[in-house]
Amino acid sequence: MESTYHDLYERARHKSQSLPAEEQRLFLEYIQYIIHRQYSPSTVLQRIYLLLKFRTYLVDTHQSTFFELRKEHLHHYIDQKLEQGHKAKSINGYLGSLRAFYGYLLDEEEIAKNPILTRYFLKEDKRLPRPMTSEDLAHCLKHLPDNVYKILFLLMLHCGLRVSEACKLSKKDINWRQRKLLVHNGKGKVDRMVYFSEELEILLEDWIEITQPVDYLFPYKDHRCIPTVWVNQWMREWTRELGLGEQNYTPHRLRHTFATEMLNAGMPLHVLKELLGHKSVDQTLMYAQLSDQTIRASYYRAFEVENPHPSSIQPGARYE
Repeated sequence: MESTYHDLYERARHKSQSLPAEEQRLFLEYIQYIIHRQYSPSTVLQRIYLLLKFRTYLVDTHQSTFFELRKEHLHHYIDQKLEQGHKAKSINGYLGSLRAFYGYLLDEEEIAKNPILTRYFLKEDKRLPRPMTSEDLAHCLKHLPDNVYKILFLLMLHCGLRVSEACKLSKKDINWRQRKLLVHNGKGKVDRMVYFSEELEILLEDWIEITQPVDYLFPYKDHRCIPTVWVNQWMREWTRELGLGEQNYTPHRLRHTFATEMLNAGMPLHVLKELLGHKSVDQTLMYAQLSDQTIRASYYRAFEVENPHPSSIQPGARYE
């Protein structure tokens, strides 16, 4: 169930009651600021808890406050996160959120400089795409349940939707004539169009007959949509039942699978970028993985274009 902005502000006010008056004022002003900027509710909630936990960390370990943060405190915080098993990407996410908070205080002239310097961020491992293997995907498709999760699975697999985007789809977002979906407010506040298959068209038509007249395509209760946590939990338990538990398949890996399959089918990278709602091609490349067969076929096609006349050296030739 997604919280409203009013609920989030009230939660921030309640959770910050133990702070000294001046710190609480600035903390709540910052939360109000990101609410006015229309940060997603999940981001607002994450900032509330991160900032309050960081404030607790400062008091418990260094007897200091938001305004007394020193570089040795920050280095200790990073070391502590590493010892707890946090990855560089997660720690950089925490640092980015803290830097945004202190950046706000700097803009408001409450502090003289931002203590979260960019050089404190950790070097991240190169992120590789994590699509399902073709064998595991075939196994999953063969055993899809005949219920709402089947439609959600295929929407993420055939359209490259994030789990939150699939759950929040509305019936009015469907363009039946052109078989496409309007995805509202994707990550980064991006709207985009995606397209669906004939198979999905039939499934969606049958599903809508069941759920009329509710607006959400996948309704829950109190006129809300199905919680994303349900879909994540279902996929984790279902793939475990299929004997694929060790693969740690999640709904997001269906998005990686979509990107990989489209790229290997010959879809131009800039088109795939638009379908995924990415801001850059580099981001898209983190989702899609070229197969060895695609790379090999592309090489031979390019070689033939560049070398139209037979030569004594042929790619792939074997020499004794």
